[in-house]
Amino acid sequence: MSAAATPSSSNVKIIIVGAGICGLMTAIQLERAGMDYIVVEKARTLTVFGAGLSLTPACSYILDQLGLLDEIKKASHPCAKIDYLRDDLSKIGVMNAGDNKGRYGYDGILITRPTFYDILLSKVPKEKVHWGKRVLSFKQDEHSVEIECQDNLDPSVDVESNMKTVTFKGDILVGADGAYSAVRRNMYESMQAEGLMLPKDDLAPLRFDSNCVIGVTDVLTEKEYPVLKEKSGDFYVLIGKEKAIQVYLFTFAENRLGWHICGRMDKPEVHDEKDFRFSDWKPHAADELCEMVRHFKCPYGGTLGDVIDRTPKERLSKVMLEDKYFSTWFHKRTVLMGDACHKHLPFGGQGANQAILDSVHLVNQLYGIPSNSQADITKSFEAYYGYRSANAKEVFKSTSLVASILSSRGFVSEVVRFFALGHLPDAVNNMGMDGMNTDRPYLCFLPPPPGRGSVKPKPQAVPVHYRPAVTVYHFHATAAVWPWTWQGESWRQLPLSWNHRNPPLQHADPALSTPFVAKRQGFRLQHILAHGAPGAKSANVFRSLAIDDHTRMEMAQENLLMSEGSPSPGSTFEHIVSDTLFPQENEDGAEGGESDVEENTIPLPWKRVPNAKDHGTVISMVRMALDCYVDPKRQGWVDIGDKWDVDTELGWLEAGLRGYIFVSEDQKTVVLGIKGTSLKLFGTGGGPTGNNDKLNDNKMFSCCCGKVDRTWWGVCGCYLGGNRCDQQCLVDDLIKDRDEETSYHGIGLKVIEATRELYPKADIWLTGHSLGGSVASMLGVTKGYPTFTFQSPGDARYAKRVGLVKQNLSGRDLKRLPVWQFGHTADPVFMGTCNGPTSSCYSAGYALETKCHLGRTCTYDTMTELGWRQNIQAHTIFTFINVVENWPNMTQGREV
Repeated sequence: MSAAATPSSSNVKIIIVGAGICGLMTAIQLERAGMDYIVVEKARTLTVFGAGLSLTPACSYILDQLGLLDEIKKASHPCAKIDYLRDDLSKIGVMNAGDNKGRYGYDGILITRPTFYDILLSKVPKEKVHWGKRVLSFKQDEHSVEIECQDNLDPSVDVESNMKTVTFKGDILVGADGAYSAVRRNMYESMQAEGLMLPKDDLAPLRFDSNCVIGVTDVLTEKEYPVLKEKSGDFYVLIGKEKAIQVYLFTFAENRLGWHICGRMDKPEVHDEKDFRFSDWKPHAADELCEMVRHFKCPYGGTLGDVIDRTPKERLSKVMLEDKYFSTWFHKRTVLMGDACHKHLPFGGQGANQAILDSVHLVNQLYGIPSNSQADITKSFEAYYGYRSANAKEVFKSTSLVASILSSRGFVSEVVRFFALGHLPDAVNNMGMDGMNTDRPYLCFLPPPPGRGSVKPKPQAVPVHYRPAVTVYHFHATAAVWPWTWQGESWRQLPLSWNHRNPPLQHADPALSTPFVAKRQGFRLQHILAHGAPGAKSANVFRSLAIDDHTRMEMAQENLLMSEGSPSPGSTFEHIVSDTLFPQENEDGAEGGESDVEENTIPLPWKRVPNAKDHGTVISMVRMALDCYVDPKRQGWVDIGDKWDVDTELGWLEAGLRGYIFVSEDQKTVVLGIKGTSLKLFGTGGGPTGNNDKLNDNKMFSCCCGKVDRTWWGVCGCYLGGNRCDQQCLVDDLIKDRDEETSYHGIGLKVIEATRELYPKADIWLTGHSLGGSVASMLGVTKGYPTFTFQSPGDARYAKRVGLVKQNLSGRDLKRLPVWQFGHTADPVFMGTCNGPTSSCYSAGYALETKCHLGRTCTYDTMTELGWRQNIQAHTIFTFINVVENWPNMTQGREV
């Protein structure tokens, strides 16, 4: 499959350093995008060493979109299973790939590395690749980047004595030059020269603990090796009994056998990348490792010595296996990808696959970049890093675990291998395969491949710059991401002449004089507002912090650390949201809603709201709620309330309510995120606002001010004994708290006012998690603002008590409010079951007794579909993000 793309309108020039698989895949995609680029490679002519590649279905997806898959399939075998054997060929286990084609639409592929490389190289125009150019240094400023290279094109000149140099100038520098990346080395050195701190691990040398000999035989006959008659790749792993050594054997389509011999070193070594600055990969003597395994029986017949003897010397090489994950991927105009930022051990077969995925995500984020400004380039790099870094780190950990399982010695290791390598239930194997293959990215400027496979890909990161020429959304319809629509089993491009009024909007209103075309745009964190807590010394403190690019990057790093070990990657504080229309109905809805509703750009009774049926939008809104948990302790706060003279170190920010303001690209819409409950029990890491959160929780979500039984002290004086509560006393107390700004609801109204002062003409949307979501919904109903909440306690009772909605409002009428509340059935807080003496909430001092929610509720049935049980740990925002990111379809969350 292949299609022409609309050329990117950008004049940005991209320099790719490294003509390996990662660099060539990037070049092919930039070529299809019509973007300006060159490839710079240190080798005079690149000779590819290595035996084979195992490509996952996720990579076949993009290769299919680029029109390369058919050619690759002709030169490869599908891989159906891996047999694990001891060196005497006794069986350890079999790892079946399962029904890859049925589940993901594509088989795994086994192909020789040189063959795959030749196919890629043939797709890049020859004039685009500059051979024999070794990067020495580069410099970058706010306008461009320039690299200086040693010119090694003349093979008659000694590399180290040749001082002829050549320079290349562009707008973006991509380091795809491997584990000993010259780009990375120079980037880190320039960052240090600028006084920037780098993580200690990034500066440490690479560590080696294995040697590896790699070879591919010459062409063999089917008589010699009958296995070559098979049409699928035969993959064996032989594990030595006496020594930490493994042999990998596989068949290729050209009637060749590929093999790896990996031996664990007695003492790990470290090497600085400067040691390899003037070295090229070339065949090395490998007699020692080969002699160690020559006597091993070969599952294809004969011994391994027979296979080694049929391997030409030019197809044999010895390498040391290093692995390392780097935390710093970009700086100014320079970005890293592939082995340059995450070097994987080959045991998991993920090195080339991860490099290919890097290339797709980076090209998507560069496509449509409007200018060569540093701001636009940084936005692309942040989006690329924000999506790929955590995924690459998880894969890095997984491959390290596989290496440990394969190479460890002893009885316990034998038992672990027995179960891990082929004796796990199919359901567990499928989960592992799903983890590798649900991220199936595709290029935003080409039609996606046909929708194959029962396991649908998870939504990919939306490019920060690309805006399709035609993006049409229909009210109550799932939003399209690109100018293509899913129809049956194929994608259909929406014609440019598509009439937006045919079909008409459901419930179309005469007030809409022009057709509605949804916006899909980025939101970036710009301000944080913080108000002191009621009763605290800092009760009247109200401050604002403006967020610039530098602060945003620092916070992104902190958020990544906060999410480490969670199923969800950290944030870049930038999110993509699409909108739709929602009918405004006030006659049976909110009472006392103020005139802010009339400021919306869509005439009454319609207004723009976030599209609750769009998967990417829901994920973006919940990630904004996640962003609100990042600690904003920084310099630069400005008083917008009472002057606060006490030093910030005395803890003015250690209690109260925080609002995080995300602003759209056109400055016409802001999303205000409200920070929610910080109790450590709820999995958000604890926090200084926890006590005040508990006070507000118990007033808002209990039957009578948290007076659960005789062992509890109530938080108001309305309890009358037994099961009796003075309802009028309770209502008066709650309204007094709101009006006197001694509750989060009252303080939230001040935050809304401050947001309105900062952005007087913008629409305001709200989001929040847990208590933050409940406060957001109250504010949304009070002011008539669209609101998305996640895992919030039932808020309808409080809203009725303080008069936000009529007491008799229920059912269908509640759903008319512009509030969307998301949760799942295993979360006892959201479901209203976290109460009673045996509950975690009771033990922690929380009286959460309410169930009913305002607005529309979308509940994911994780108990039925996933077999989960209710547990307070399921209330974490990371758990919910994992649920919604992996749920097959947004509409399968049921409305109740």
